Amino acid sequence: QSAGSRLNAHRLKPIRQKTKNAVLSILDTGEVCMEFLKDHSSQERVKEVLRISCDGNSITIYHPDKGNGCPLEDRPPSPPNDACVYTFDNLPVLFRLGDGSNSHKK
Repeated sequence: QSAGSRLNAHRLKPIRQKTKNAVLSILDTGEVCMEFLKDHSSQERVKEVLRISCDGNSITIYHPDKGNGCPLEDRPPSPPNDACVYTFDNLPVLFRLGDGSNSHKK
């Protein structure tokens, strides 16, 4: 079964948009970044980050501060050295769109 089409952000302009539980950014580099938020002591913290290369071939997934999260800032937190890096084809099913399993709930 196909995992769907790769994301291609080459022609998208940089933007940062916040929703209730996440922040979506298109960075100057063309990367698409999703920061998933949780409230902790009345402060929004970034608990998980997905960074997708502008050609959609590389997906980096990490949990800031070793899973403790970090405060939401004006740009995504940098990936740690031990971030999980996937290709489009070996991305865990949990993160694939279009396969009917959109069950990413953290």
